[in-house]
This record gives sequence, structure tokens and C-alpha cells, in this order.
Amino acid sequence: SSGLRIMSARGGRLGSGLYFSDQACKSGYYASPSSDGSAILFLAEVASGKSFPLTNDSRMAQGFTTPPEGHDSVHARGKSTPHFSGDKELTLTEGHTVKLSTGIPVDNVADSSFCQDEIVVYDERQVALRFVVRIRVH
Repeated sequence: SSGLRIMSARGGRLGSGLYFSDQACKSGYYASPSSDGSAILFLAEVASGKSFPLTNDSRMAQGFTTPPEGHDSVHARGKSTPHFSGDKELTLTEGHTVKLSTGIPVDNVADSSFCQDEIVVYDERQVALRFVVRIRVH
């Protein structure tokens, strides 16, 4: 009822923020399935702005509560990323367009400590929830 909230008590690998991925397999890992095997994901519009790129874990990153100076978000560059050749654009009612990845994952950063790309924002106002998606978890 009050939207997304950043939990300040304990941060993740990239600190205390809101975590997003362009691969459903990454987000699905955090979705708890119900007794019938279904789970809920949100498709969100994230205003990532200028992202601070990272490829490895660090104590500094674990302590982030805001992005590094001069940046609006943190981008963990993973070992794989979606192939963008089959991307679709969805036009929302406000006239914004959202890019939807439909391609299979391809190699990205071989020596990254992250498996998939993640974007982390540290301000709830950078996120607009657009769709609720029900998935089946195997």
C-alpha cells in the first residue's frame, strides 16, 4: 500500500537499495513460490541515469546507501547479459517507451563476480512499477 521501500537494516552485495535485473532468472531466484508453484515478479521502469559500473564485490560496495558521487545508480556488470537483437519496445500511457529484452543470454564480462547484470538505485522515486507478472517456478 505504500510502494517500494528500501530496507536500511541490512544491505546486499551492492548496499542498501532496490535491486533490478534484465534477466528474469535472476529476479525469479528471489521470488518465493506459493504452494501451486507460482510466484510474482514486477516489471518496473527504473530511472538508472548515469550508472557506476562494477564487476567485483567489495566492502565499499556493500556499504553503499547512495550511489558514488556523480552517479545515479550502480550497475553490476555480470558474466552474461541478454542479446538485444530481438528487443521489443512497449509504449506506456504516459508516452514513455520501455525496452523489453527477448534474447537469450550472451557472454558479457568474463571475470565478473556477478552472474547477471543488476542495477541498484538508492531512491524509491527512481522506480515506477508497471506490471505484475505471475510465473511458474520449477
